[in-house]
Amino acid sequence: MNRPLSDLATVEYGKSPNEVRDIDGIYPIYGTGGLVGFAKDKLFSRDGVVVARKGTLDKPCYVEGNFWVIDTAYATLPKDGVDAKWLYYCLDSYDLKKLNEATGVPSISRDYLYRIEFHTPNFDEQQKIAKILSTVDNLIEKTQALIDKYTSIKQGMMADLFTRGIDLTAGPNYGK
Repeated sequence: MNRPLSDLATVEYGKSPNEVRDIDGIYPIYGTGGLVGFAKDKLFSRDGVVVARKGTLDKPCYVEGNFWVIDTAYATLPKDGVDAKWLYYCLDSYDLKKLNEATGVPSISRDYLYRIEFHTPNFDEQQKIAKILSTVDNLIEKTQALIDKYTSIKQGMMADLFTRGIDLTAGPNYGK
């Protein structure tokens, strides 16, 4: 069954973090591009999805627990019976850029967000879907970390090979 986002979540405006921003803060501050700092106070206190209101529209961010959202983003907070991580994957798979209503800085209105419809399985299925997709994301992250590591090793080897060359003298390290 397809249901509009208005049935699945509330979309709340973020606020300027100027009064609560603190380098020693314990609450993460999220903007349109993800984590942007820490605060001494929270604006929301449950799992949700940060969605851009202005700027980079196509990078929703899943957040857990207590957090702050800046004024260029929305906090999308799931209603009862809706899994927050599942909702994140729904929003992440939707082309949010097509909701852009501005000619300058890209922006999305809350009314447009509320109209998006998603196929909505029951809560247990939502959790299973979210778990499967989270597992795949974790594997992708681990694979990317290995790729980054081996890319770094290769760059170091190339620097050595192109500056010092290969030791061609006889001995136990011949050709290495």
